[in-house]
Amino acid sequence: MKAGSEIPERLLDLIYDATMEETLWSDVLAGIADLTGSLNGALFGQVIGASKVYFSHTTRSSEECLRAFRERHVQNPLSLYMDRQPAGVLVASDEIISLSELKKTAYYDEVFRPQDVAHNAMIPLENRRGFTAAFNLCRSERQGPFEERGNGDVEAPGAAYATLNGAGLSPARIQGAAECRIPGAGPPFERRDPARSLGEGHSREQGRGIVELGHRPAAVA
Repeated sequence: MKAGSEIPERLLDLIYDATMEETLWSDVLAGIADLTGSLNGALFGQVIGASKVYFSHTTRSSEECLRAFRERHVQNPLSLYMDRQPAGVLVASDEIISLSELKKTAYYDEVFRPQDVAHNAMIPLENRRGFTAAFNLCRSERQGPFEERGNGDVEAPGAAYATLNGAGLSPARIQGAAECRIPGAGPPFERRDPARSLGEGHSREQGRGIVELGHRPAAVA
């Protein structure tokens, strides 16, 4: 997927439908993974400081590895860095820690290696009061890091994020619940209306233009 390219109509419609029907998220993530040349994709809602996952939507992921992540690895070199990033910041795992160093961790051994994952692109959809809702795309070592593939490749996850954000996603909407009550995180996150998020008078068709704005904001240290 090159920068400025369009999300296919079927996938765009699926993204909008998933905001109302959470069982569709697996198909959405599979479509975005295919579009960006990735192995799989995931959406996690978690309080990293408390090592607690409140919701998750995944595709093509090992249940055993997901269980290991929830039970032992919510706090890992990648999540601890991303916990300090604002919504919309795209960061590649190789910017945080080299693959050679990541391979020395139990996190890699239990979560990445069994799934042939070596590289991850991460974008928080929401990050406030200790709660993070994050969009992830994963690649194998053979597929290579996002930032080394060229042809607008590094913008591809950002374009996917822009579309997800433009669909009016909030942690509550991703979770498929009326509100998302996170202990210690303050008031519930509100549900946003997709049309209002795009602006009054916008339609799904007009929303397709959002992907052209996908870019990589500067990371926050």
